[in-house]
Amino acid sequence: MLRVITGRFHPSLESSLVAQLHQAQTGNPFAQVAILVPSSTLVARLKRLLSVEQNCALLNVHLLTFHQFALRLADEIHGQDRATRIRLVDDLFFEQLIRYLTRNRSSGLAPLQRIGHASGTWGALWSSIRDLKDAGVDPAAAIQGATEGYFSQDESDQLQALFSLYAAVEEVGTTLGVGTDDDFAESLIPFVPSSPFLASLTHLFYYGFYDLTQVQLSLLETVRATVQTTLFFPLEQNSAYTFAQRFFDRHINPLVAGPHVCVLSPPRDVDIGGSSVTLSISSVIGAEEELAFTCRQILDLVETNGYRFDEIGVVARTLDPYGGLLRSVFDRHCIPFVTNGGTPLIHEPLSKLLLQLASLPINNFYGTTVLDIISSPLYRSSEPLEGNPHYRPEQWKAMVSALRITHGRGEWERVKRASQSMLTLQDETDEEIQGGSLDVAPEVAALCWQVVEELFQSCEAVPIQATIREHVDALEQLVSRHLSRQEAGGSETKSPGDTGFNSIWQAIEQTWEGLRSLDVLGEELSWAEFVGLLQHAVERASVPVSSVSNQGVTILDAMAARGTPFRALFVIGLNEKHFPRYIREDPFLRDRHRAVLDSTLGFKIDEKLAGYDEETLLFTLLCQAATQRLF
Repeated sequence: MLRVITGRFHPSLESSLVAQLHQAQTGNPFAQVAILVPSSTLVARLKRLLSVEQNCALLNVHLLTFHQFALRLADEIHGQDRATRIRLVDDLFFEQLIRYLTRNRSSGLAPLQRIGHASGTWGALWSSIRDLKDAGVDPAAAIQGATEGYFSQDESDQLQALFSLYAAVEEVGTTLGVGTDDDFAESLIPFVPSSPFLASLTHLFYYGFYDLTQVQLSLLETVRATVQTTLFFPLEQNSAYTFAQRFFDRHINPLVAGPHVCVLSPPRDVDIGGSSVTLSISSVIGAEEELAFTCRQILDLVETNGYRFDEIGVVARTLDPYGGLLRSVFDRHCIPFVTNGGTPLIHEPLSKLLLQLASLPINNFYGTTVLDIISSPLYRSSEPLEGNPHYRPEQWKAMVSALRITHGRGEWERVKRASQSMLTLQDETDEEIQGGSLDVAPEVAALCWQVVEELFQSCEAVPIQATIREHVDALEQLVSRHLSRQEAGGSETKSPGDTGFNSIWQAIEQTWEGLRSLDVLGEELSWAEFVGLLQHAVERASVPVSSVSNQGVTILDAMAARGTPFRALFVIGLNEKHFPRYIREDPFLRDRHRAVLDSTLGFKIDEKLAGYDEETLLFTLLCQAATQRLF
């Protein structure tokens, strides 16, 4: 049986959850209860609510995200049927799979083969196919609908190609045993009725979900038949909740049976801007000044009004514009913080050095690139450079410029010849040559040649044509030989919180593992193609800004902040096309096509432009999350 409780997150759903938890454990304080939530941030919030604010015992209370719940079920059945274990892969895998299928399969994909082959094309196609997967669309039914004229005749061929590609992705994913989080969860649905974990529960609470994919909805339907289930659904009779109301009416109401099953919690009487919440609106120029202004207001709240740092939240629709500024601005104001944001991996000097190193065989050892690499503090050679009196990068740069070295091993041989005697450079236009001349000792030139020749030998050993795994292994060997794992100038002993450099290396290694997962496609690439793929993977990776938990200001994106209250909340980035985000129709699966799939063929797929209703809901949830001050 499914019971539904609706209302605002604060205080309606939170107080209802506490009451229902007490009721579930009234007769037996050791009763097993599970609470499923949409995000790890909400897990932390409920732990604090139950244990600190409400003094509830959390013995035998399992707080899980949806993915953690799926992993728990998978651990139970892993010994029974190993075939159910699906290996999770990222979006890059599916983008490359789509590229591979489009290029190598001719059946039914001709309209897609005529479009451009830029990396953005594969990303856009995967976005369309992912929406079809999330909606649980049957490829055969969609193809049949296209052939029977449910869609416009002019677009029928392209849609059939898209649905055929979707079918091929599903087929290959099943064959290779790889998939998304939803594929993983879907594989567990047949085992739900026999789950020992679910059988041990007296009650299961779904908390804070206002939208579910088709797989998550199917899992809910199966779970409610196995264990008594209550859904805490954020919903009010308010136009701002249109997005949630639409999902509720179509998908939740049919699951609710019997009288008095759906309980409407009374809404709060105080609106934003009323007597309990003070609203302040400010305008500044630029992301850095926006953060600096926020920091000044935070310090005023703490020092003048007695707020604690952990009672204050800072939320943006996305933290991408602020990722590279958070650490510097908040540290400058001496404000501790925790965040789920990250900085782009491509912005890290180590990542740029790695890409330069990988590209050397492609650009024929371009002079400037070689100098950038061998003069980097992170570069290492078989001959220790740090402390060597002949290690003079500024003289190497002047020498290479004077010798007119641009690229190619043949031109770099000039350094070897120059090492046989004292080299006097005269070039008043070179800023490295002061006083009009510079004497470069033979030992300095010899060390330069030794370092460069060793680098040449390492780069020439990389395969010209190989599988992706072989390329990644060769790159890893090249990097381990020439890049240092220890931060330049760093001490051997570091504080536990000083993990920035290690985090960068971890992100790089995760990127390598993601590339290795592509090896199952059996495709061979040239080194140049691999480096292009590597750069694409690095560009989409990120490094966590904060990895140490503390009682500081909480900085989140709007999706992660859902359901978390703050005594004072700063909503930043309220700029056009940022919040609300700019939404465009899918170029391959237009809203008119989605309407046919939804209303005619009966699949749960939303129109893209309906996303503006979710933006309105997110903003409303944020406004309601502030209990005293809203900025």
